[in-house]
Amino acid sequence: MEMTQDIILGIDLGTTSVKLCLVNKKDHEVVYTTTVATNASVPSDDENGSEQSVPLILQAVQKAFLDVPDRYKNRIRAIGVCGQMHGCVLWRSGSGWKIDNECSDSIQIVDCSHLYTWQDGRCNTNFLQNLPASQSTVKVATGFGCATLFWLLQNRPELMYQFNRAGTIQDFLVCILCDMDSVIMSSQNAASWGYYDTIGNCWEVEILQQASFPIALLPKTSAAGEKAGYLKHKMWDLETGIPVSVAAGDMQCSILSALKDRTDAVMNISTSAQLAFVADHEFIHHNLSKIPTSIQIQPFFQDRFISVAAALNGGNCLATFVNVLSCWMKDLAVVDLPGKEKIFDRILQLASCVDSQNSLKIKPTLLGERHDPQSRGSISHITPHNLELGNVVKAILCGIVHNLNDMMPNEFLQKAGIRRIVGSGRLLTFAFVCDIVESKFQLPVTMGASGDAATGAALAMMLSE
Repeated sequence: MEMTQDIILGIDLGTTSVKLCLVNKKDHEVVYTTTVATNASVPSDDENGSEQSVPLILQAVQKAFLDVPDRYKNRIRAIGVCGQMHGCVLWRSGSGWKIDNECSDSIQIVDCSHLYTWQDGRCNTNFLQNLPASQSTVKVATGFGCATLFWLLQNRPELMYQFNRAGTIQDFLVCILCDMDSVIMSSQNAASWGYYDTIGNCWEVEILQQASFPIALLPKTSAAGEKAGYLKHKMWDLETGIPVSVAAGDMQCSILSALKDRTDAVMNISTSAQLAFVADHEFIHHNLSKIPTSIQIQPFFQDRFISVAAALNGGNCLATFVNVLSCWMKDLAVVDLPGKEKIFDRILQLASCVDSQNSLKIKPTLLGERHDPQSRGSISHITPHNLELGNVVKAILCGIVHNLNDMMPNEFLQKAGIRRIVGSGRLLTFAFVCDIVESKFQLPVTMGASGDAATGAALAMMLSE
């Protein structure tokens, strides 16, 4: 590859890590990636809350930039941004961050709240039932930005009054990069907040006003992939004036990077799990009244939609089990305790050797689901012979896949003309996991080119050109 070719930078602010991806503009080849763990979780002010430190997330962004080889930096021509959806961060206009004039690589976060993440569970069923009814195709759930803001307004009004701007964590990053005072949110992230009309592309302002919602906090909206502004300061050896995108949703970007054909559905199993396919206006119009509550219609790119089963329970269920195993080994006073990554690799190896007729059944809905928040996990069909570690792990994986199938049944995929599932995410790189998916959905499974959200953020930036 010529060392003079233009590069698009993609940034993904994920739940547990920040990922940067450099994509060759000419042939869309990924030339470099780097991932930095955020380790940003902090104690919440509510026992069911899930909060992250914004400064720690931004530190991970800066560290990831420092990892990028110098030979690429002067070839970056645009920056595409995406990140974890639904979450909410608040800040004060003019003082949310500070950039050192002498060292613009240093970003200091000042008047800013924690990030209330998509995993936040403070909005229980009773609270949600008392919120105004939305007409959106995306049902409001706990962890959604608007629901979190309603909760803060009622329970932490003194915190709300400290701030006059709000957005997702990726919106906040775009504001910093462009040094923007006003927030521009993509329709993808707006839909993930709730109370957003995905068909009409507007906030449900009247409904929110009647409930005394702080309307002034709602960002202006724009299509994902459009230009939000330009890099204002020379930072991380990047030149000023580089176009920066309106932040997209990480789910849509993962789908964009993995999608191969219009008859494909994309399955991603990472922290959570999703199964989605691209739908046009005609399909939505003819099927809107028949779509199960477990399926959401969300904005995609280029005036299209995705029909998505977005499960809260995915790889995080397996991660929880790894944590349990680690705790058990500590309780048993195991010497030379293996690291969690080593445990993860070993249990997947054991699961891959389990007979396909494993009778153990595990429903791993530890977090409930947005359409069924009261759902909880369960184990059944236990015998004296099926509690080996590999059996348990495979049953968890089967349960994750079966939960997605319950949310988006085979009949619905057939109606949409879906003929294949394209997989993305680490777990679907294992052949035996793909076999589980093929068996349950009765569709062939292939791995996508990347299925990587950072790659998708870069590709999305090219769509608007």
